[in-house]
Amino acid sequence: MGQAKLFVGLGNYKELLQSSSFWNSLAVTLIFVVIVVAVSMVLGLTTAVLCNKTFPGIRFFSTAYALPMAIASSSAAMIFKIMLHPSVGIINKIFHLDINWVSDPKYALICVAVLTAWLNSGINFLYFSAGLSNIDETIYERASVDGASSLQKFYRLTLPGLAPMMFYTLVVNIIQAFQSFGQVKILTQGGPGESTNLIVYSIYRDAFFNYRFGSAAAQSVVLFLIVLVLTLVMFKIEKKRSEILMSQLGSITAEKEKQMDLERQRFQEVKAKMLAQQKYKRAARTAGHIVLNIVVALIVLLPLLYAVSIAFMPSGELFTLDMNILPKHPTLENFRQALQKVPLVRFVVNSFLVAGLITFGQIISCSLAAFSFSFMDFKGKNVLFMLVMATMMIPGEATIISNYLTVSGWNWLDSYQVLIVPYLTSAMGIFLFRQFYLTFPISLYESAKIDGCSNLRFIWQILMPLTKSAMGAMAVYTFINAWNMYMWPLLVTGSDKMRTVQIGIGMLDSVDSLVYYIDDRRRSTDYPSVHFHIHCRTEAADPRYVLRCRKMAEKLEKIKIKAT
Repeated sequence: MGQAKLFVGLGNYKELLQSSSFWNSLAVTLIFVVIVVAVSMVLGLTTAVLCNKTFPGIRFFSTAYALPMAIASSSAAMIFKIMLHPSVGIINKIFHLDINWVSDPKYALICVAVLTAWLNSGINFLYFSAGLSNIDETIYERASVDGASSLQKFYRLTLPGLAPMMFYTLVVNIIQAFQSFGQVKILTQGGPGESTNLIVYSIYRDAFFNYRFGSAAAQSVVLFLIVLVLTLVMFKIEKKRSEILMSQLGSITAEKEKQMDLERQRFQEVKAKMLAQQKYKRAARTAGHIVLNIVVALIVLLPLLYAVSIAFMPSGELFTLDMNILPKHPTLENFRQALQKVPLVRFVVNSFLVAGLITFGQIISCSLAAFSFSFMDFKGKNVLFMLVMATMMIPGEATIISNYLTVSGWNWLDSYQVLIVPYLTSAMGIFLFRQFYLTFPISLYESAKIDGCSNLRFIWQILMPLTKSAMGAMAVYTFINAWNMYMWPLLVTGSDKMRTVQIGIGMLDSVDSLVYYIDDRRRSTDYPSVHFHIHCRTEAADPRYVLRCRKMAEKLEKIKIKAT
């Protein structure tokens, strides 16, 4: 520990650049990011397009498509671990394969990437749904009158209309992919060999297994620089695209506006005639649309449905080569085993306490900071705000080594304050509240000051009631992120008294305690109890919040467009 504080100049970076393991980790990470971003954005866009029009059951399908965002990486990794098992996994059984998915270097990285893409698809669905809601429906109707096919409307109208949201989603997905840790830790532990040794997992392994804090810190800086460069490049590209778009919009004259009004009137007349003629065709298309949604929803929900099924399945039915998707003899024995093996109630209480206090702290601190940046004038305000915004591009894993050494020196390890204090503010939260506050005229604040209103009273009685939607969006976003934290609680907690529910799931999957054999050998019954634990964790996250997420996502999308 003491050697980590010695100044060695650029020695750690020199050693890192000469390490073949580092270059392999960097290459694996880049491949992983490309797969995750591509698959998650395609899946999110597909589900958003399927739910873009009103039809019977849209609420159910919207909830189903958004649900993966409520699942933590540790829970999802446990679900995929049993699904991909070479002997009893449902994937091999369905497709009649004999592949050891997570132990084969050819497939391990793909499995982790698909798992991560599935986790990210839920939030991508909300982002794209918000973007689609801002596209004028009349342009699709005009295109239909002109004889445009569905593919032509998608490529010529939908994708250009989604460009701002696609850019934001791309940035967020790239940053999140670089930060992936929990799924690697539980599913592959960086193996086989180093085929899934992502740079974040390499940081964790070097620091807390090999005690090479200098090397881990150097990798953290490299991770930050990669994310920073990619973000700046994408913002530069988006800025040029926006300038071209604005110049095109500026070329629309008043005369063209009149012509467009006449076209709109003619279009409404043609539309009325077409609706009368296509009544039966619309009914057939709606039925086909619902069937397609059912198929896609089953694919998206398959991991969760299988986890619930396993929670009630006896071990004898699970550890067999037969195709047992549903339990033939449902049992509650797995519930009892899960409650006995780990203090589940304590873990859930800890998670609620930590996530709740972090959410409350961020709303208070971010609203106060945003008030200062919005209504108060002081020297260096713009510079300070830019510095705060710059921290949004710093992955949490890039500072985790220095943070760990700091709290360790303060003797904060294995306590509530070490889980809560580092997350009591957020640059994203400050940015969100500031954008909302900027929509209010400065005269509102000046009038309140003339009437003798203090700053705190102005915030409490005027700003907060007017920004309930922003506070709700912030609360949902912060609580889910805090609830799903894995890497930081794993490092700073060491007793059951302080562990969170995510660490509890990892404890059920402990390599030392999980022993099982197939066919005529000894069998363990841990997997069903693990999935009961996951089921309880998912219920605790309360998926009903998904029904409110669309409106929150729409407000977030409008704020981000204003900021560009």
